[in-house]
Amino acid sequence: MTQKNLALVTGANGHLGNNLVRLLIDKGIPVRASVRNIKNKEPFVGLNCEIVQSDITDKDSLVRALQGVETFYAVGAAFKLWAKDPKKEIYDVNLQGTQNIVEAAAKAGVKRIVYVSSIAALNYNQLPTKESYGQNPDRRDLYYNSKNDGEKLAFELAKKHNIELVAVLPSAMIGSESFGSLSVSYNIIDLILQKEIPVETGITLNWIDVKDVAEGCYLSATKGKDGERYILANEKCTSIKDTTKIAQKLFPELNIKLPIAVPKPILFTIAWFMEVVSKISGKAPLLSVKDVAMFSGLQQDFDISKARKELGFNPKKPEIAIGEAMIYLNKKRIDKKQSLNKFVPLIVFFLLASTTLFGQNLKPKSDSTKVFVSIETDPAFWIGTLPNGLGFDANIDFRIAKLPRFRFGILGYSGKWNDSFGKTILLTKEFTENNWVTQWNGIGIEAQYQFRFGLQRGGLQSGLRLQWNQFIYSQDNSKKGEANHFVITPQVGFQWFPFKKIGFYVLPWAGIQIPTLGSDKIMIDGAERATRKIMPVMTAHIGWEFKF
Repeated sequence: MTQKNLALVTGANGHLGNNLVRLLIDKGIPVRASVRNIKNKEPFVGLNCEIVQSDITDKDSLVRALQGVETFYAVGAAFKLWAKDPKKEIYDVNLQGTQNIVEAAAKAGVKRIVYVSSIAALNYNQLPTKESYGQNPDRRDLYYNSKNDGEKLAFELAKKHNIELVAVLPSAMIGSESFGSLSVSYNIIDLILQKEIPVETGITLNWIDVKDVAEGCYLSATKGKDGERYILANEKCTSIKDTTKIAQKLFPELNIKLPIAVPKPILFTIAWFMEVVSKISGKAPLLSVKDVAMFSGLQQDFDISKARKELGFNPKKPEIAIGEAMIYLNKKRIDKKQSLNKFVPLIVFFLLASTTLFGQNLKPKSDSTKVFVSIETDPAFWIGTLPNGLGFDANIDFRIAKLPRFRFGILGYSGKWNDSFGKTILLTKEFTENNWVTQWNGIGIEAQYQFRFGLQRGGLQSGLRLQWNQFIYSQDNSKKGEANHFVITPQVGFQWFPFKKIGFYVLPWAGIQIPTLGSDKIMIDGAERATRKIMPVMTAHIGWEFKF
């Protein structure tokens, strides 16, 4: 029996799905929230709704979830622009999912479906674009193709099975609430706050508050016309540069820099390198060649008069949505940091205990061990930052048992030094003023080879680091300049495991950081000054090695 007004929301733990569940509950509508992982209860704490398991790739699970449902909000889909096998992981999932959604709804007796499509399914040959201009003719992206073909299939099947179906096409959704990993769109806001978008790509986004999209979905269910599509977006798009300017105004203390414009050939080169890394790591690149080709220079401007007139859709302005989304993310980051600080003593204890329980001799034994993982740090780095607060320095390195002499790793660091050391980290003798403070941030990768010389618990270790360094110079609490370098660091050291049964080790090493790309000059008080070309490094790391 159909429960009066009962609504099912698929993808209910996702960004849009969860906000839609909250909206429907606030409007007094009984809600059944569908998720793939029934154990993930965090997004539903304090919410009065039924939680069920279903998957758009499993039609039987959808039929069970739809029993007694009057309105079906089909939110769940594969929302990603990159995958190792995009046809299988994106296109096939979304097309098969669409077929299952409509056929399961027909079998369960559902009256109306609100099908969440995307602005990816719009035609951008004429701007501002509108629903009546039809589907997107650009077939270069399989996610875009899946939204194009999925929406057309949904309308065809709904007509065949005599089910009312309305399609909504949201733009780049941001804002609270958000659980788990950030969506593709919302992650861009987070990258801006973390100062990880250094170059202007020419890509614009049409930002929309996720709560406005949730409201648009509800309005489509109650006022939308069967067989129609509605754009849920703002009229005007916003560039990454203008979005960054909003972050600068909100958080001046973060010293966020505007992205630098670079020629398109350089963008393609950067994107190509990112794709190469992604094929190795399995993680989506921040920028792909396809992104540059399809979206750089594209203005995502929309005519939303149809949604305004027929639905009463009235989204907040993009500047307000962006600001609120940034404040929400920044607060979440601060809360998370404060929460993690409480566990520092426990983490230290765990590391020490793990060293005793799981440490091992450097020489691989004839056991099932396949991989050795090392976590190491530079105590001098931490101690040098103490006058200004605790810094951060960590390396994570890997060895495989079959090739024990080779070691590969990633590294990251961030710290602030003052007085004479802060003055001399990268500055030359021409910097005669005092009270210098230097903020040093960096990330990198390293590869090393160890010469044992018959030793069982150590050896001479030579290697090479590739690092990106950022130096921010301040004087009397006022920023004076900034330098950014891509550096190559040849190094040599000696790794020593002092205890036979414990994974603790010491690694003193020396190297030379050689800048190869980036800025080697900084502007201070209107004058250009050179920074140190070559920076010698001599330090000692300590670490723990675990076996798996």
